[in-house]
Amino acid sequence: MKLLKTLLSTLLILESTAFYAQNVSSVEHDVMRTTKKKSFIKDKDGTKTPFRMKVIERRDYRFAFEEEDKGKTDQDRVIMPAYVTKVVYLDNDFDKYYDKYIVIRYKKSYEDKFEIVPTENGLGLKVDEKMVEDISKAGFYVTDTDDNDYFVVEEFRSI
Repeated sequence: MKLLKTLLSTLLILESTAFYAQNVSSVEHDVMRTTKKKSFIKDKDGTKTPFRMKVIERRDYRFAFEEEDKGKTDQDRVIMPAYVTKVVYLDNDFDKYYDKYIVIRYKKSYEDKFEIVPTENGLGLKVDEKMVEDISKAGFYVTDTDDNDYFVVEEFRSI
């Protein structure tokens, strides 16, 4: 009886791990999450004020395989743009709490470099090392690059 229990439990464990290993949805995309914190000193009207920024980024890398390689063991991967969501928290005074937050979404090609930087008016966006535009409110922003990149500011709120 003890042998039968051991065999059944071993078989159950092996079956469940084999079933989990064959999960197809886990190989259709990868997700990367990062958090960056930056501190700056802003000089406004002769007063130096600390400025903190916390950026939480989530990239969803989706991928597909070439159609002619279907069923092969070693398939060539088609590079697709990543779907990026950034939540930016801003603090521009002396307390420990954040004052504003911004939610930005865009599609990032492999070569693109999107960077959020502080400006005199608040925040700006640099795409491929060129300053594009100040972010002042929620909306749809088209960048001035050759491949027609765009980003959407979904929320721009004070906390």
